[in-house]
Amino acid sequence: MSRARAAVLSICLLAPSAGWAGEQRWAIGLQVDPLAVPGGHQGIPVQTIGNRVGLAFSARYRGGDWWALNLGLGFPQSALGAGAWFGHEMFHPLWSDQRRIVELELFEDAAAQLSFVGPDYYARHGGTFVGRYYAFGGPLAAATRLSVGLRATWLDGRFDTSLEGISILQLTPSFDSLSSVDVGVRLHF
Repeated sequence: MSRARAAVLSICLLAPSAGWAGEQRWAIGLQVDPLAVPGGHQGIPVQTIGNRVGLAFSARYRGGDWWALNLGLGFPQSALGAGAWFGHEMFHPLWSDQRRIVELELFEDAAAQLSFVGPDYYARHGGTFVGRYYAFGGPLAAATRLSVGLRATWLDGRFDTSLEGISILQLTPSFDSLSSVDVGVRLHF
């Protein structure tokens, strides 16, 4: 393929369509995991559920009518240490009112994740609590992350709220499966 054709193809794939040219492309926000299996010791203490709630910051770049890029930083799940993930999201609008007060979308986000294993890893696998140091240090855990959820975008795209189910397959230092239900809010600009 010639360089000219490759450049034209790249521009066509990344160029916004006329349908959402006025909407904000960038969003930043927070997400928490009130339901996590296994539960962990990282995050915000919540007495009513007996565990801690993982907290992460998120950023999103909407690249087209059906895709976006996501970045997260914080505690991806309350049983893991601090980490980050980068994912490619695909979404599909389900419903919108005529005044655009609320729009509903279904989405999935496949991501690569890197975090510290956290002290709960050793408690699950060896029955030993190694201390809080492992929340911000110690062995790294490479993982794949898949989330599927429902997002409501409010007030003509000014902010959104989401509910998503997340499955994390930790690949190192050993195979481990974690899951959570997260809620989030993001401000668009």
